[in-house]
Amino acid sequence: MVVKLEFLTREDPGWDRAWQAIADEFGSYDCRNAEYSESWQYMGTVIEGEGGRHQFRHRALPPTNARRSVEYPVKPGDFLPR
Repeated sequence: MVVKLEFLTREDPGWDRAWQAIADEFGSYDCRNAEYSESWQYMGTVIEGEGGRHQFRHRALPPTNARRSVEYPVKPGDFLPR
């Protein structure tokens, strides 16, 4: 199986949907940590066959300042044609 890394752009329909998944799970799009000036970061999208996953990380998620990574499944139509 071919695995490749893609990146959503702000114009892609999946951009807002993926960030909304962060807000739905954690209550905020950024979960800003004022002490460390950290917030959620989009790391890219791993595409595997017909599916894939959008990857995000936070290096100091409040209130515990823990490092956290999350993934959300790619949905059909997340990317505009390239």
